[in-house]
Amino acid sequence: DNVPWWSGLVTLRWNFATYVSTLNTAASAQLNVTSLYRTPVDTADGVIAQINTRLFGGEMPASLKLSLTTYLKAGTYAEARIRETIALAMSSHQFQWY
Repeated sequence: DNVPWWSGLVTLRWNFATYVSTLNTAASAQLNVTSLYRTPVDTADGVIAQINTRLFGGEMPASLKLSLTTYLKAGTYAEARIRETIALAMSSHQFQWY
């Protein structure tokens, strides 16, 4: 950690990822996560596999998969937790390259 790293676009990227992942009103674009918590992907591993496919083109690093799976399993498995996991994936430094 150092000042130049934090003074760049990291915070802006985190804020944007959180904003995009919570869009769910008729007045805005919607991020429909229903298919991520319903059969057949209704497990944490299934959700992470879909995030990997949809956001990372199937090339999500194993370390990020593990971190996101751990996060998803640590809380109440619900739509809000999935949206938070998507925001974390989009906030990762690995995502900026895809």
